Amino acid sequence: ETAGSGLNAMLEIAYIPYRKGEKYPGVYAFTSSARMMREVHLLEERPRKGEKGAPERFVLGSEMIGSLEQTFLNVHCPDKYVPLTERGVDFDALDPKYTHCETSPAAMLSIVASLTPWSDF
Repeated sequence: ETAGSGLNAMLEIAYIPYRKGEKYPGVYAFTSSARMMREVHLLEERPRKGEKGAPERFVLGSEMIGSLEQTFLNVHCPDKYVPLTERGVDFDALDPKYTHCETSPAAMLSIVASLTPWSDF
């Protein structure tokens, strides 16, 4: 399956910036089909029309992120379900550092973790 650009639609590109004392800075590309990924909403900021102040935030779409990439993203975890609509949640209340939003409060858990019974706890 390819995107309109001819690239694999599930291609993951992770950028790890150089920071003093951190290991392995670089740009990594993953194309294997058997890696863990999860869906998040991609947020976009748009300036308010005719108003000054903080820009409005909208859900631009959904994106699949992998285990390496997610450690370098700022993903908001809502305390209630966030529907995939352009104004489904008050994004203005979010900290501006968030670029992504979970699709639901439990979405940060992996599929395996969400199926694990809690009977022993």
